[in-house]
Amino acid sequence: MSSGIAAAGMRRFERDKPFPLPVQALDQAAGYLIAATAIKGLTTRIESGSGTTARTSLARVAHELIDLPPRESAERLEPETPADRSADIEATPWGPAHRLRAPLTIAGTPLRWDHPAAALGSSPPSW
Repeated sequence: MSSGIAAAGMRRFERDKPFPLPVQALDQAAGYLIAATAIKGLTTRIESGSGTTARTSLARVAHELIDLPPRESAERLEPETPADRSADIEATPWGPAHRLRAPLTIAGTPLRWDHPAAALGSSPPSW
């Protein structure tokens, strides 16, 4: 919320104060960027034996997201299809649900979650 991205939610949902977007765009974008960087680093290590160093911050990713040009309202995402969903069904507080398929996979490395999706605020904070 402190980055200003919630202001986009405020405008989108016509609220009078900052409002979270339906997805945590900042967290997800930062996670995907660092994951892609880790994969690139592993590829570099395999190909050349060199190491890789990378840094990111939520503040920097927020800056990049906020600076993206606005999308035209006519530009829409393609509708979700059954091919977009994982085969597994998990129990959630909202009923049975499919997760979306991962954008990529790594051979021999199964993708799994230790916990099902949960409502925000449903778990106590802990370290």
